[in-house]
Amino acid sequence: MSSKFASSSKFAATALIVVVLTSAACSRDLSARRAAGSPEDIAWQETNDVGQAAFKRGRYEEAAPLFNRAVTQAEHFGPNDGRLATSLNNVAAVNRVQRHYAEAETLDRQALEIQERVLGPEHLFVATTLLALAESRRAQGRYDDAAPLVLRALVIRTKSLGPDHTDVAAARFALAQIYGAQGRYEDAAPLYAETLAAYEKSLGPNHATVARVLDNYAALLRRSPRAAEAAALESRAQAIRASQPAPHPTR
Repeated sequence: MSSKFASSSKFAATALIVVVLTSAACSRDLSARRAAGSPEDIAWQETNDVGQAAFKRGRYEEAAPLFNRAVTQAEHFGPNDGRLATSLNNVAAVNRVQRHYAEAETLDRQALEIQERVLGPEHLFVATTLLALAESRRAQGRYDDAAPLVLRALVIRTKSLGPDHTDVAAARFALAQIYGAQGRYEDAAPLYAETLAAYEKSLGPNHATVARVLDNYAALLRRSPRAAEAAALESRAQAIRASQPAPHPTR
């Protein structure tokens, strides 16, 4: 196996937490990884897994030092190792939820450089990091800088996954948000409509993600000449949320 593909396999650990509405990359069973890995690989994987668990529970102060430790551990594998990119992405994700967007952007740019160098510019992990980087720029109001990143991610995902995949819908949703913030209502509205149709087909019409898209779509329409259409979308989103079970408390 070439070193490029050996490194590529290490990217599979944590694509889940990079950006909202993206799916996790495939990963091997943890016990199999531990059986096959070196002591250094096992140590990194265990740190990474505990960090992910804390992140998923919303324990960001707990996740941050674990992900930073994983970066230090991954640096020993070399500058072209996917585990380093994964760890940088994860630290960036914590920074992003804590609204430290400039720091998150720097980390995701470093991860993107590794991924492009090792995996090539059209890999799905590249698309995921592009979306994360765009989200940090969008949150800073840098819409003109964010839009090209999302467009590139949308092209990569559509080419690899097909136009109806939920990860493609997530990229469309991100682009619609940016176009809406730029006042490009005629460009944003069809993207919201396509996103809504894709999620309804794949997740069902009463999924919480559908409600989120409806809310955003309605907010766009209220700022456009189509304001009269917004109320029906808002009502439907409210009905979906009302039908959802109460969330369990975080432990």
